[in-house]
Amino acid sequence: MFHPYDAKALHDAGVSNRLNLPRPQRLPAYRQGRRDIITCLEEWIAEGLIDTISGDDVPFLAKLVERAGAASSR
Repeated sequence: MFHPYDAKALHDAGVSNRLNLPRPQRLPAYRQGRRDIITCLEEWIAEGLIDTISGDDVPFLAKLVERAGAASSR
């Protein structure tokens, strides 16, 4: 339910974007619906569209941000 163009518009208006990510165990349900949100999230983080991420699995979130940082430096 997030579109990158909306994030850019919000940033341009001075609004930050916060995302609450479900536990990794719940992500396969998204993939079954043909929504690979992890790939999208990594891209959005690398592009600076997400300002704050929260969730229950801190190590998982840290790896997600780390991978996004590695992708943005390529």
